[in-house]
Amino acid sequence: MDGFDELIIGTQANQAKRLLVSLFSSLKGSDASDLEEVSTSLDQSRYVETIVINHTSPTVLPTPASDLRDINLLRCPSPPPLPTSDDKPTSPSQRFNYFPPSPGNTFTQSTHILYPPPSHSKTHGPVYQTTNPIMHIPEETILSIAHLERFVLFSFPRFPPSSSKLH
Repeated sequence: MDGFDELIIGTQANQAKRLLVSLFSSLKGSDASDLEEVSTSLDQSRYVETIVINHTSPTVLPTPASDLRDINLLRCPSPPPLPTSDDKPTSPSQRFNYFPPSPGNTFTQSTHILYPPPSHSKTHGPVYQTTNPIMHIPEETILSIAHLERFVLFSFPRFPPSSSKLH
């Protein structure tokens, strides 16, 4: 990499890997070898699907109301009920807007309560932001849905010594 001492890629590891692989063919010698080591390390990064839904349904909150907090966590001690046929995607390209129960997978749902400013509290109720929902949220209450990948640290990736130095 003539003219450069270091390269900083500010993106997810799995996307950085794609960019590095496309550079391999134009590099020679130790530059290619160093990038190959980094690429191998990037393979150790793991991502999991995450769903974030902004909505107005209080059905995801704990009961009794005395258990409410600004952020509410819910982890099912037993699998939630299976979705009905009405809840299932109608085609393979559609996705669930919650994590349906499955053996071996445990999800913790978090719901953050976002209260309107005092000037709007009489006309607008709270908005709920639920991450990794484990139950169906009524469609008519959904404001937005984001499906994204979230990095999960299973183990620390090992980078070549030259790329782990602080300058």
